[in-house]
Amino acid sequence: HSTRLRPRAAPPLQDRLADMKAFIYLRISEDRTGLAAGVARQREDCEKRAAERGWDVVAVADDNDVSAYSGRRRPGFEAMLEAVESGEVGVVVAWSLDRLQRRRRDEVRLYELCQKHGVLLSLVNGTDLDFSTAAGRFVADSLGSVARFEVELKSDRQKRAQEQAAKAGRRSGGRRPFGYEQD
Repeated sequence: HSTRLRPRAAPPLQDRLADMKAFIYLRISEDRTGLAAGVARQREDCEKRAAERGWDVVAVADDNDVSAYSGRRRPGFEAMLEAVESGEVGVVVAWSLDRLQRRRRDEVRLYELCQKHGVLLSLVNGTDLDFSTAAGRFVADSLGSVARFEVELKSDRQKRAQEQAAKAGRRSGGRRPFGYEQD
């Protein structure tokens, strides 16, 4: 008879929650004013979550005025992934899952690193996602699918509205093009 090595399971969540080091990640897709008020609100809520849980915030990163769907590089997101990979943090706190990711590629990178390093995702406007359990991974996958669906549906609505405006000879959305007057 042979002895099979089983993968080492992460300790139960309740044993990992005390004294965790937290990374707060903040993102707003569009900041027309440049005042970063949206990420400031998110930060306040995320810091409150960390304080309530007794977590030590060791890093905060934001991607202000950067879409998660566009595919543009997000330096704050990359810094967060590096902190997870290095084992520097045990929890990532974000306002909601769609602030973290909206593209499958980013989702897979984040989820695999969280599972590999036993990192918890704690969502102020959501739930805690524990990747050491099948249920936690399932809920994360489901929420990620909903976030992608939402952004794709919004894109379809906006494209259709722009087509309708173009057929009617009107401009649709965005800033006024250079050289055009208010009227």
